[in-house]
Amino acid sequence: MLITDFDYELPEELIAQHPVEQRDGARMLVVERGRESWRDAHFSELPAEMEAGEVLVVNNTRVFPARLAGRRESSGGRIELMLLRQTSAPDEPPMWETLARPARRLSGGARVTFGDGRLHAEVVETHEDGRRTVRFECDGDFHALLEEFGETPLPPYIKRAPKESGAAATGSRTEDRERYQTVYARQRGAIAAP
Repeated sequence: MLITDFDYELPEELIAQHPVEQRDGARMLVVERGRESWRDAHFSELPAEMEAGEVLVVNNTRVFPARLAGRRESSGGRIELMLLRQTSAPDEPPMWETLARPARRLSGGARVTFGDGRLHAEVVETHEDGRRTVRFECDGDFHALLEEFGETPLPPYIKRAPKESGAAATGSRTEDRERYQTVYARQRGAIAAP
């Protein structure tokens, strides 16, 4: 089986750019394998689709603001890091594998500053595919600074900025943080919304 077997065309006008106001109003696809058919429904109908003895598995991983926009210390050029995986032990300075944009401008030793200068990253390893391993230095708690400076990574099919400019910025950022989570989210760790 190839991953391309799952490719399909989805017209852009059918892709919601904001979540539905009522979560249980979200659309749900019901697949009836025995009949080899499917139909559209809404999430509010899920209990009626369940039968005795069936198990419902929920994703309780909380999405954290894993996208950081900063500036190169040497030039002031804009850099974006997407945190992928922590590679350091909890008692060590935070070190993360990241996706960098633009990656070609971040060679070993390059330094990036985020927010008001309380969070810094230094590239300690480069990878050909645009990934960079970075070590963070911060004034204060690393995770608290992520909450303050980070943005919620939106799915690639959402064609709007994670936080809009102007007076709506705080509201949009709050909406993204709250709504691109499952209601079951408890354990911090996901970099993308389910």
